[in-house]
Amino acid sequence: MAPKATGIREKVRKKIAQERRVHAAPEDEFVFRCAMDGQRGDARLLVKLLKDRYCFDHASGMWYRWAGHFWVEDEINSILVVLDEVVGEYEHQAQKTSWQAVNALREGDKALCKEAEKKRQVLLKKIGKLQERDWRKKVLDFAAAGPESLGISGKEWDRYSHLLPCPNGVIDLRDGSFRGGRPEDYLKTICPTEYRGLHELAPHWDEFLLTIFNGDAELAAYVRRVLGYSLLGQVVEHIMVIWWGVGRNGKGTLVEIIHYVLGELSGPIPSELLLEQSRTRSSAAPSPDILALRGKRLVWASETQEGRRLDAAKLKWLVGGDTLVGREVYGKRLLRFPPSHTMVLLTNHRPHLAADDDAIWERIFLVPFTVSFVDQPFAPHQRPRDKEISEKLKKEASGILAWLVQGCLEWQKVGLQPPPMVVAATREYRQSEDTLQDFFDDCCILAPHAQVKAGELYEAYRDWCNRNGLKPLNGKSFGQKLRARFSWKKSGTIIYEGIGLKM
Repeated sequence: MAPKATGIREKVRKKIAQERRVHAAPEDEFVFRCAMDGQRGDARLLVKLLKDRYCFDHASGMWYRWAGHFWVEDEINSILVVLDEVVGEYEHQAQKTSWQAVNALREGDKALCKEAEKKRQVLLKKIGKLQERDWRKKVLDFAAAGPESLGISGKEWDRYSHLLPCPNGVIDLRDGSFRGGRPEDYLKTICPTEYRGLHELAPHWDEFLLTIFNGDAELAAYVRRVLGYSLLGQVVEHIMVIWWGVGRNGKGTLVEIIHYVLGELSGPIPSELLLEQSRTRSSAAPSPDILALRGKRLVWASETQEGRRLDAAKLKWLVGGDTLVGREVYGKRLLRFPPSHTMVLLTNHRPHLAADDDAIWERIFLVPFTVSFVDQPFAPHQRPRDKEISEKLKKEASGILAWLVQGCLEWQKVGLQPPPMVVAATREYRQSEDTLQDFFDDCCILAPHAQVKAGELYEAYRDWCNRNGLKPLNGKSFGQKLRARFSWKKSGTIIYEGIGLKM
């Protein structure tokens, strides 16, 4: 056996006595019945010994072990060696039967001596079998099979989104209370940051937020509510927040630190997931980008190219709360899972979006990042760059986690409550996307008596778009939008009323 496995074996043997003191030891008769029943018997004894300490996930085909407050993958296959606990029980019983045989012989009870020796031989034979790797693997197969086993379906994981497991315990996000982990909660996706209570301070973090938001405490509080809400892993708000600003403005550092605090509960996604694509992906094609959302509380995409357009239909699906469906690259079946993520887009340029799509604009909230960090500031919006800021903030991880939990509790009391600055910035963003209105302002007359042929109006619109470097709507979409705004009649050709072209 490999040195690492041998070391584990030695630790297991030393731990057996301790486990006996902590957990009720199996009764002698039960242990002997297990020894008499081949691999199934060994499996029954193993289940009794390892219940709430190991489990087998049939969905992933992986063993997991209890780590004190949450479950972790048994990456080095220690379960194969932990079977020594079964060996330890058999050795203990063999020793007891040996004493029984000796005592019976002393007392002249040959029948009892013979019976005890027979039991001892059964136990010794089983101990020998458990030295064989193949035997152990079959025992593990039996131990993971059936309702009264160590096996789980995989659906049990992380069902309680209000519970946030940390290295030192579990936060109940409903009220901010803190307790020890419980095996039956089946929590495995953890926040890697130690929790030190709601009142843990993070002074550098507080200063950083006020700096990047130019002293706007109301905006900083809104961002705390958004990020705190994301901790719950429940899609209630159906929003996508856009962090927008050019240059070194702190949004990258902000998301970097949140990721450092939350670990695997957060993560990046490709921006292509949100943007219109020239080619439509087949519904049967692999979709690892969709599966990357599974179990995440906060996700973000980075988009820096100017002129890109958000895919409104896909965005509504991704933030709408409906069941998500995806397939691994080499997976044979589709996986369905409930969404748990809040989505943020980090961008230097605001992506284009149809201004008349009310359903999508109800979901969009724009947060401007107006400050820029440079080595030698000279403009009013510039601030001195701190090259050590990330390391300073990482040292306050526990305080930042407390800040997030505070935001979660605040959201539960008052909701998101976007401040006037966010509302105004989002409204201006939508107005800027209304290119038709700009075309009307530049090229058209809006009056009750005005009228124009549809073909002439569309041609003027296309010319205007070309002059301004804009992609024009196709004729069908243009016509639909015009008919929604103006009355029209058909006399050989469509004529719009209430609008005409400037001479």
